[in-house]
Amino acid sequence: MDELPIMLYNIIRDDSQQVRRFLDWFCNDVCALPGAGQVRWLVSGSVGLDTLVQEHGMADTIDSLSHEGLEPFSHQVAFDMLSQLAASYKIDLSDDDKQAMIAAVQWLQPYYLQIAFNHLRTLILADTTNSRPFTLIQQALDKMIQPGADNDFHHWQSRLGLQLSRTDAEHALALLNHAAHDATGACAGMIRGQMQY
Repeated sequence: MDELPIMLYNIIRDDSQQVRRFLDWFCNDVCALPGAGQVRWLVSGSVGLDTLVQEHGMADTIDSLSHEGLEPFSHQVAFDMLSQLAASYKIDLSDDDKQAMIAAVQWLQPYYLQIAFNHLRTLILADTTNSRPFTLIQQALDKMIQPGADNDFHHWQSRLGLQLSRTDAEHALALLNHAAHDATGACAGMIRGQMQY
């Protein structure tokens, strides 16, 4: 079940007990059905179910579930993915091109690698000067972060507003904006010392 936590956040605003009843039903009754041991449930979302239940004092409702994180790809898997994408679209990406794309994307989730590759592919197809892909990679990344319909980064900002109070969401966004000025992030001491409220 994808984005179950988002659905539950929307319900919890009106009726937190309804969310508790749903989670109790799901974790106890559904999982106790005959043959349930042969079914694997996967609850996923950009906001963790654990975050929601901890925030609302319902951690006991999911204590029978196991938490799994989804780590980004390793450098090699990201490289292989770009190789496969390039081959499937018959785009000549050198090893240096792939390394440059990986360095530019930095967070090697398949979703972001695919978006970056798609922007690069569009630029290559539109390029009449036959530029090397390497010279178009930064333009592809710039397209990823432009405001507009194709900008998927607003998704993360909206999640802050969904799962946090307005004050906490504004504070979190201010911290993220401050830390984002440097690709390596910022330590807590630097943020505390430089933040303006």
